[in-house]
Amino acid sequence: MKNRFSKIFPILFILGILVTFSCSSVDIEPPPPAVENSSSSSLPPSSSSVGVSSSSVAFSSSSLSEGSVFCQIESTCTSISAEACSTFGGIEVSGCEVSSSSDGVSSSSGDPNSSSSSVAFSSSSLSEGPVFCQIGSACSSVSAEACFTLGGAEVSSCEASSSSDGVSSSSVAFSSSSGSIASSSSVQESSSSNVQSSSSSVGGGTFELCGGVNFYNTATQFCVGSDVYEKCSGETYNPSTHGCSGGSILPKCGVSIYNPATHFCHSDNNSYLLCGGNTYNPSTHGCEGNSILPKCGSAIYDPTTHFCQGTTILTVCNGQDYTSAQFCYDDKIYNKCGTATYNPSTQFCSGSAIYNKCGGETYETAIYFCSGSKLYSKCNGKDYDPATQDCISGIVAEYCNGMPYNIETQVCMAGEVKAAKGTFIASDGNEYKYTAINGQIWMAENLGVGSCGSNYTYSQAMTACPSGWHLPTRAEWQALIDFAGIQALKSTSGWSPYNGTDAFEFAILPCGSTQDDRAMFMHANNGADQTLLVIQVWEGLRWSNWGNAGTVRCVMD
Repeated sequence: MKNRFSKIFPILFILGILVTFSCSSVDIEPPPPAVENSSSSSLPPSSSSVGVSSSSVAFSSSSLSEGSVFCQIESTCTSISAEACSTFGGIEVSGCEVSSSSDGVSSSSGDPNSSSSSVAFSSSSLSEGPVFCQIGSACSSVSAEACFTLGGAEVSSCEASSSSDGVSSSSVAFSSSSGSIASSSSVQESSSSNVQSSSSSVGGGTFELCGGVNFYNTATQFCVGSDVYEKCSGETYNPSTHGCSGGSILPKCGVSIYNPATHFCHSDNNSYLLCGGNTYNPSTHGCEGNSILPKCGSAIYDPTTHFCQGTTILTVCNGQDYTSAQFCYDDKIYNKCGTATYNPSTQFCSGSAIYNKCGGETYETAIYFCSGSKLYSKCNGKDYDPATQDCISGIVAEYCNGMPYNIETQVCMAGEVKAAKGTFIASDGNEYKYTAINGQIWMAENLGVGSCGSNYTYSQAMTACPSGWHLPTRAEWQALIDFAGIQALKSTSGWSPYNGTDAFEFAILPCGSTQDDRAMFMHANNGADQTLLVIQVWEGLRWSNWGNAGTVRCVMD
């Protein structure tokens, strides 16, 4: 044991010098110490039997290897982490060779993780797993076996040095199977500039284990649970609610940090710019300039000049809002007419209909109507044309040569007002009956001589009607029959047993055919479709091409 101590002591002295110089010349913040695998049964060779094989390499912070390396510290070589090798002032070599001395050291393979090498010592007194190892002023976490091999002392933690020469004031001791080693020598500054020191790694703090998983430097880092965080300008904080930016501790909003001097956190876990130094609800308001303004849909608006109607921004009406059932015109609010707007200067709404004003005035549309720019009373609820019509006893009367007449009981014939039913002298010199039906005046008997009148071919029929009258078209015949019905147009005799009622005194007789059971009339379209109007006693109305001649009824132009 004495022989081992005599070998280790010079190493400690030299290491102290190297480490002290490293502390004064290297200013870096190292990662937490790596933990060696203590479960391995293989140990690196001891200092008494090891020589250096191949060339050695000096460490720098940018060129550290990952994992375990062969580390040469003076005459001692062992397998430790690259960080620990740098901390202890060692150099990385390609392998640790075994000497032929008889101190119990066996040969070593070229793999730093190999289990083929062994060291003669009592393993029963060594700690299991990684330990804090003090060698001079350098302290790092390595396996207990590596600490023993390097002649270090197991300590409770790596503390920062308070002395001016970078040497820890605490004494170290390492317990082997039967003895102890104590170092009280002061260590001088090393002239080597390419070796990292443990005091630089510690940075004024100590390395501690965070949650049994990660080592951290208490001077620059802090532990929460099993996670390690960097301090913020030397201060700790709650990482779940705060973060660090630019050396300042700032609160979190959701997962992002924000600056309360310029931003605020909303309940939606998003941060927003303050508006003129004030917060607001971004779901209902927005910021324009330094003013907080309400939103309409997704757009903001100025409530002094506009308002929100549903999701539409509208201009206020003379400083007032209005509903969707209203509209603004010329700075005045009006109710819509149903769902429509209108021009209140020329129009008005009555019920749900829009009317033009009459002479610039509104009126009661149920009682009055407007013609031109004058109001007239309705004729039994009906409008009429005052230029050609008049209202007589609640009935709309037409003007006949300037004279009004009742269109329901009177007719205007050749500029004279006559009864709706009567006789007239036609241009052919004959007197004929007439009747007013559905606004038209029809001859109430056939054209020609006798009760059945005369038969006409198509060409004769087209020019047979007297002046002021014409041969009715097929459409005019159809409209008459649709309005009155065949039975009301047939005479009350001559159709036995199917006589008519003759309600309109039209008096259709079975004429125009050689048979006495039908009436056949010419119409103005006969030349095109070669048909005649046939009214049969048993079949009613037919349009047929029977024969090439028929009777004629004329209608007033």
